[in-house]
Order: sequence, then C-alpha cells, then structure tokens
Amino acid sequence: IVIPSTVKHIGYGTFSSCTNIESIVIPNTVETIESYVFSYCSKLASVTLPDNLEYIGYDLFNSCTSLKEITVDEGVTSIPKYAFRNMTSLETINLPESLTTISAYAFDGCTALKSIELPEALSSIENYAFRGCSGIKEITVPEKVTVINYGVFGNCTGLAEVKLPKTLTTIHPYAFENCLFEEIDIPDSVTKLASNAFINCTKLSTVGYPAE
Repeated sequence: IVIPSTVKHIGYGTFSSCTNIESIVIPNTVETIESYVFSYCSKLASVTLPDNLEYIGYDLFNSCTSLKEITVDEGVTSIPKYAFRNMTSLETINLPESLTTISAYAFDGCTALKSIELPEALSSIENYAFRGCSGIKEITVPEKVTVINYGVFGNCTGLAEVKLPKTLTTIHPYAFENCLFEEIDIPDSVTKLASNAFINCTKLSTVGYPAE
C-alpha cells in the first residue's frame, strides 16, 4: 500500500486487522497517525514512517508480529501506550532525540527486541513499558528519568546490565521482577525503594546501595 501525498492525517483504526497487508509507505505529508491504525496487521513486514510525523496514537502497531524494525523520526515527543505491544518479531527500534515520554505498555511483550538506546531528553518511562522484553541485554536509563515505575523492566529475563541515573529518586514495585542480572548499583539519590522491586531476581547477589 502506498498512501498518496495528499494525505496529512490518518484516522483511528484505518487499517486495523488488515491481515494481508505486507508493506505500507506513508508520505512525508502525513503529520498525525491516530490510534489502532495498523494494529493486528499480522503480515505487515515493512513500513516507512514520514519524516514530519508529529503525533502517533496508542496501539499503533499492537500485535504486528512480522515487523522487525521501526524508526520513529524527530519531532515525536511521546510513544503512547500499547504502541508497539506484542510485536514479537521486532528486533530494532530507533527512537528520536525529541522523545520525552514512553507510555505504559509501549513495548510490552516485544520478546525479540535485542537492544534499545533511550534518548537523553527522555524524562518519563511509564508502567510496564518494557515488560517481557526478554531479548534486551543491557539498558542505560537517561539522567532526566527520576522514577522507575511499576513493572517497567519486569520479565526482562535477558537483562544482564542496568545503569541507573544519579538523578533517580524512586524505584516502584515490580520494577525489575524476574530479571536475572547478578548485580545492580542503586544511586545515592534514591529515597524510595518500594516493596517487591526486585522480586524473584534469583541471580541477584550484589546490590550497591548508599549506607544509612
């Protein structure tokens, strides 16, 4: 499918559950893509997002199980909830430097995702954003992030190295549930370490934490 260059806006659910679509080219004239537009397009393997994209809706590519790579271009400031959920073939996601928020469940269940570089402008990672991303081996949380929310990295069983920012103040429950890293340094800036934050981290043996 090639969307014509006269289009500036793609509305809610336009191509949702079109299970035979394999590729989509979106022109640079498109500035907004609403929610559910490509969700459950299970054969979609190639998509070109526009350079001038300003807004993407939630559940945008939910359960697009054939897509392996996505690039979100500059100008986008927020990845909405469920946007890339259960994209089980997604290996690479390229995020823009303009990004400030990754919303709840945005990458939940992206089991093939091997790595992700979080931009410096990022200040908020919401609940369960990366839950079940079992292929990610290391993560560096940017300095502007002050809170690790509920279950953000839960079930990231491949995670071997976590670098937390010196600005971090709070780690919420289940933040690292079932992770298998062996050690983690918690910065001196942390004032709240919630219950069950590291529950079932069965290989964890060393925690660097400020003395009382």
